[in-house]
This record gives sequence, structure tokens and C-alpha cells, in this order.
Amino acid sequence: MVLWGRTARLLAPPVVLALAFAASVTAPAVLAASPSLRHDPTSALTHAVVQGGRCNAFSGAHQLAGSGSIKPAAYTDSSVVVPACGPLPGNQSGKPWVKAYPGGLNIPGYQCVEFSERYLYYRFGATMAIPTNGDEVVANYVAKYPSEFSSIANMTVGQAPVQGDVLSISTAANFKSRSGGHTAVVQSSAVNSSGTGTVTIVEENASAAPSGVQTLKITAWKVAVKGYAYVKWLAPKSAQPTWSIVASPNQPSQDNVLLSVSCVSASFCVAVGYNGAPVGVQTPLIEQWNGTTWSIANSPNPTDYFNQLSGVSCVSTKLCFAVGNYGLINSSGVDLSQALVERWDGTSWSIVTVPDQPTDNYYHVFLGVSCASASFCVAAGYYGIDSSNEYENLVEQWNGTNWNVVSSPNNGADDQLSDVSCVSANFCVADGYYFGSTSNETLIEQWNGTIWSIVSSPNPYGDDFDEFYGVSCVSASFCVATGAGVIAQWNGSSWGVVSWSSPSFGYLGHVSCSSTSVCTAVGSDQPSSYGQTLVEQWDGTNWSATSSPNTGIQDGLNGVSCPSAGFCVAVGNYDNGTNGEDTLIEQS
Repeated sequence: MVLWGRTARLLAPPVVLALAFAASVTAPAVLAASPSLRHDPTSALTHAVVQGGRCNAFSGAHQLAGSGSIKPAAYTDSSVVVPACGPLPGNQSGKPWVKAYPGGLNIPGYQCVEFSERYLYYRFGATMAIPTNGDEVVANYVAKYPSEFSSIANMTVGQAPVQGDVLSISTAANFKSRSGGHTAVVQSSAVNSSGTGTVTIVEENASAAPSGVQTLKITAWKVAVKGYAYVKWLAPKSAQPTWSIVASPNQPSQDNVLLSVSCVSASFCVAVGYNGAPVGVQTPLIEQWNGTTWSIANSPNPTDYFNQLSGVSCVSTKLCFAVGNYGLINSSGVDLSQALVERWDGTSWSIVTVPDQPTDNYYHVFLGVSCASASFCVAAGYYGIDSSNEYENLVEQWNGTNWNVVSSPNNGADDQLSDVSCVSANFCVADGYYFGSTSNETLIEQWNGTIWSIVSSPNPYGDDFDEFYGVSCVSASFCVATGAGVIAQWNGSSWGVVSWSSPSFGYLGHVSCSSTSVCTAVGSDQPSSYGQTLVEQWDGTNWSATSSPNTGIQDGLNGVSCPSAGFCVAVGNYDNGTNGEDTLIEQS
């Protein structure tokens, strides 16, 4: 039987074979080990791609064939290419020695640990001075570099391996199996919000995948590896993200404002808002990102009076819903506001019919939308009871064919839901605020698959600042709500306020979480008489302010979407100093 990850525990032989570069890549000079580790290079890349070794340490050695879109086998990103080598040690005569990197320990042939250690060296500058088996890679590197790497346990809700993570795989719960286990590097990951999907790994010495490439299934956040019961992975701790302004177009009108954004991936995002003066003609504004540039999309206009899109949610590149409201003037000259829903089918945007509340004669407004799948979406907002301008919550759900009004409770006068986040058809959270006995108070409602119910929520100020504007859920046990100077988190049983680096006046409009340890909230602060962009980052333990650029004297971010830990988009607007507001888009 071929053993995975068995590392030699012998003294080095007197002759050291030099590690050179693969014939398939161009060889730069060999890099010396870096005393400090290199962080995520995929953003703001300023250096050439590093070639991580070659496959010719002994006669007959070669780069593995690979499979699918990864041919030949190699881990590849924008900073490094690390080829996976062979043959397997069991097919070698005498099992020649290989060094994973200059100065590294000797390994008998191209074992799985040779590949992971070579990757960690060329990708981060990390070295290892003790013999390490495949199932010990995670523990040993976390022990040596505790400030640089984290160990993520299998079946952690909201956590799936992503590109660049390193797996340790074992038959033993303590990851010290007699066989030495296995290790591999994640090339790509496609996992939905329910924890279902796949990860593609690159590896050496894998009897189940002699090509050097293998795809693993993930179900309910559990990575499955045939023949191995235990999996964990090494993840680089997130460095503070670097935010930069990205060029975004504007319509030739007085105001161009973006209120919400939804990204499926780093190559497809949709941002929505409005353009035109606040009073008078106002039309929906939709902009789309193709991985390179933002462009304005044609969006239907239900009336020539007042039209606005306030929220957007994309399931895929072929299905998005944008919600808002449009204005009418009835025969009596009374202003009316009706709900607006537009749908993207991969080619064009079109208006979708939605029902009105039976008692709604005046206002019917959507502020947020969230889609857990192509057959389940929720839109949230408020509707007017009568001409007194009193409001109640409005919730409608999409079943794959139609939108339908769903009953939702109210807590007082002027109830309003500002945003909604759905993990599945059985768990959603909507938040907002209502007018209590003397002032506004926070409002949170949860959907259990059958009914909406009010959940107790904190009111840290006891005045009109107790309002929630955004919410993001990773699972039924982890959500974040943001608002006027407040961040609250759900732990599966209760909501609690968490501390953050609140400025003198901080407004957080929306929040996006890609996992339980990576969340981004955006808004604006007001250090003087003018607002500036505000970005807060959650690292699994603390919230901290992250620097974000500004364009003028009055800048603000209204929406954010982070499809992964390495890619976020925030949208808003700024005062152009001439004739109103222009769009503002920042990416990290």
C-alpha cells in the first residue's frame, strides 16, 4: 500500500541535490527564505510571479499530468506557480532525496509534504525545521507562525477551504496517524452559503489521484476525503485589506447614487441605486462589473416620476433581483409609492409584477432583498397603512415563479425593515427599527421556514439612534447587524452589541460576511462637518477600522458585498463639488 505523507526521520545524506526549476516555467534566481511571511498577494500585485521549484531532482522525475483545467498539475495564483512532481516514492528505486526548498530538510522523493512545504516557502517564505508528516502540517506551521496562520476545523459553520489553504488529512483524531496522513493545497473552491460545493486540490503522492489534481465534495461544511475521517486546514490570517477607488460611470444628471451591491464572484457584481435630482425625474441606476470594468446596464423605468432601486441580490450571473420603489400621482394629486422589482436573466433587466398589501393605498417600498437560491428570495421594507403616514413591515417572498406577500409582525408604530439576509429557505433575518414609546428602537425578525417572528434586540442608546440598516448571516448561528453607531452579533440564541472603533459619529449602512471570521461593514463617519468613508473589518475576534480612500469633501459608502475573504466591493456616492453626487465604488 502506498503511504501518503510519510516523511523521513533520518539524518541528511552527505550529498544534497540542488532544487532547480521545471522545464515548463522560466527560472528566476532561487529565492532565499524570507524572515517575515508574505501576505495575500492577489490584490495590489507589484512583483513578478515566483516559480516554485522544478521537477527534476532525480532521473525520471517529472511534473504530474494534472486533470481538467489544471494541466499539468501545479498550484497557480497571481504570485506563484508551484508544480506538483512525481513519480510516487513507491515507484522509485532507492527513493532519492528531495529538498522542498533551499535549506529545507531532506524528504525521500516527492512526498505529499514536500509539495505543501515547497508551496508554503515560495508563497509565504515559511520554513519548517522539524520533520513533518502530512497530517501534522497544519499544527506545526500554526505552532511556528501563530500570528500568520490559523487552523480551521472541518465542519466549522461558515468556513470552507479557499484557494491557497493547505489541508492536513488523517485517520486519527489527533492528526498523528501511523501512516502519516496526507496534505494538499487548495487551488479553487466553490461552496454556497449552505456549505455545499467542491474544492479542487493539488497534491503529490496521492494514490487516489495520481494526476496530482483531485476534487473533493463538501456537504454541510464537511470536507469529505475517501478513506480519511479527519480534515483540517491551514489558513493565512487576513492582513488589513487595501481599499482602492475603481472608476465607475455616471449618467449625465444631477445625482448618481449607488445604494446596494451584490457579487457572485470577483468577475460578476451588480450595483443599484438611482440617478436624477431627488425631486422630479429620477430613474433606476444599475451598474455591472465584468471582472475588469464597471458599466451602466439598461434598466426599465416604470414611470417618469420617481424611481429608485435600494437593494440587490444575485444568485448567479444569470439571476439577480433588484428591489426598490417607484412614484405615482393619483387622480386626487396624492403622491403614491409602489414596490418595484426588476430581474436580471443573464441578458437583460425586466420589471417583475409584485402584489400590493390589501390595505396599501399610499406607500409600498422595498429596501432590501436576499436570495438563498433561484427558488427562494425575500424582499423586505414597509408599507403605508393610510394617509397618516404610519408604516408597517412589508415582506414578500419569491418561490421561483411568483412574489407573494408573507405576514410579518410589527412591534409598534412606524415599523420598517431595512435589510434582509437569508442563509436558506429555512432561516432568514430582517432588521430595521420602529417608533417605541418615545423614540426609535431596533427591530429584528427571523424566518424559520414557516413564520416570521420578532426577536429581542439591543438598544444601546435609548434614543433615535437605535436603528439597524444592514444584516448579513453566514449560518443560523452567526449573523451581524449594523446601524447608527452600532454593531450587533447573533450567536444562535441571542443578539448582543459588540465593541468597535466607533468614530465621533459613525453610520454603518450595510455589512457582508463571507465566514464567521471575515466580515466587512461600511458607511460614513463625520470627523468634521463633512462625512468620509468608513470601513470596519471583523477578523473573528475584533472589529477594527480599515483605511479607505475618499474623493472629495462628502463621501459615503452605502452597500458592500464580499463573495470571499479576498474580494470585497463597496458602493456609495460623493459630492462632486459641481452639480450634486457621483457614484463611488471601492474594492479590496
